[in-house]
Amino acid sequence: MHERWNGKRMPEETRNDKGARQGKEEIFMPDFSDVWKEMYFRMEEVWANAVKEVISTKTFVDYLDKVLEYNLNTEKLVRQSIDKYMEHAPVPSKKDVARVAELVISMEEKIDVLEFEFMRNLETMAESLLKMINLQEKMQTEIASLKEDIGFIKQRLETMEKKEEAKAEPEKGERKTRASRKNEKKDENE
Repeated sequence: MHERWNGKRMPEETRNDKGARQGKEEIFMPDFSDVWKEMYFRMEEVWANAVKEVISTKTFVDYLDKVLEYNLNTEKLVRQSIDKYMEHAPVPSKKDVARVAELVISMEEKIDVLEFEFMRNLETMAESLLKMINLQEKMQTEIASLKEDIGFIKQRLETMEKKEEAKAEPEKGERKTRASRKNEKKDENE
């Protein structure tokens, strides 16, 4: 009869007469990695079943609830202690830093809005100035044109006045003579 040890046979002689025949026969050592694997898989199954049984009980769920509650209470207590410490410590707390960060972010947003408005107003002013420059140039050319027209009109008026004066001088002479003729006729009739 042969014994099996993890898939390997041990000779009968080794089993019966270990001390006497040790030097003559070959000794087979079991493969410990195979033994370990077999033991691992058997124990894994046993432990998995045991854990499933424990987890599925109401006692375990109650225990987990108590542990969770204990952890939450401990965390709350630690947080309150830290807040109390931070109130008296010269070091800013996380809340203080967060509040300052919010203020900085809101200030950055306001600065961005102001910068945008400033740039928009600056562009509007620049466009208005360009329009004013163009309008001023047009006005200067129109004023220059009006000056030329006024100068031309003055010349025409002067020439017309001279012509009128020239026409008016002989008529004045004629009128005097007519007036003088009328006076003469009056004198004669009297």
